[in-house]
Amino acid sequence: MSTTTTNYGLTKAAYGEAADIAVINDNFDIIDTAIADAKALSTKTKGLIYLEPTVTTTGVLWTATSSDITAYYDGLMVAVLCPENTASGLTLKINSLTAPTIVYNATSAISSRYSAGSIIILTYKTISGTSYWSIMDYDANADTKVRQYQATNNVNYPILTRYNTTDKSGTYEATYARFATAVTVNPSTGNIAATKFNGYTLGAACAKAVGSVASGNTGLVTGGDVYTALSAKGNAELIFTSKTASSWASDSTYSDFPYRCAVACTGVTASDVAEVVFNVDDAVSGNYAPVCQTYAGGVYIYSSASDSITIPMILVHKG
Repeated sequence: MSTTTTNYGLTKAAYGEAADIAVINDNFDIIDTAIADAKALSTKTKGLIYLEPTVTTTGVLWTATSSDITAYYDGLMVAVLCPENTASGLTLKINSLTAPTIVYNATSAISSRYSAGSIIILTYKTISGTSYWSIMDYDANADTKVRQYQATNNVNYPILTRYNTTDKSGTYEATYARFATAVTVNPSTGNIAATKFNGYTLGAACAKAVGSVASGNTGLVTGGDVYTALSAKGNAELIFTSKTASSWASDSTYSDFPYRCAVACTGVTASDVAEVVFNVDDAVSGNYAPVCQTYAGGVYIYSSASDSITIPMILVHKG
């Protein structure tokens, strides 16, 4: 009695049975279909295929060849090196297949968004019986995309800007970054020339309409969440090490310590609280007062002697 194979159901005649040509032909048909299906699946599982098309008709038709593509199917993805600037109505033809239009947002024709040398990702799809190459990561309204904004020799130039879509003011928003030196930007190529990057910057993205930063301004932000975060960080401690105290002057604040020295410490204010850590010999000598006072720009220490000393550390708690 004949049996069938496990995977494709091919008929196997039993020993002693006469061969049946019809059964043999049916087996061949099953094998032929399985091979064709396997080839189609192999093409669909190759992943992203890279293409370098040539310009057949400027702004209209690009042509590419690939041994990996024998047919189009929904979901086919290709990475394309643009041989020229993109244009509305542009099409892409692979091998001897058709030339679908390159679109975005379903069926809208792509514009001159991408320049020659750019790499774009296209997905083949069929909508209402019409085939298209759909570009990934495209927004028809370029004002809502992060992009470079043209500027020349702008000391506080933001590295990334975008249109203010919230209040439609037509201004551009900084994305918390700036250059410390003159910068030149070429929007068509995306090239930025600058020699020093300086961290955060001011812009409407920090807090809506907080204003502009003048050239050379060392301030970062003046409002909004970023300002709050930076202010909180600033309200921590300041630490100064190896500070010299040598300019002593007579002072009557403490009778047991008739000399006072102003130790300059940048960023200190009169409302701050300081702790002065002397070295061991100075600390046990009894020459230095166990208290100190802050002033705008430094810390006052008091002594019964006027010797020059080095203070290992001054810790200032921001008021």
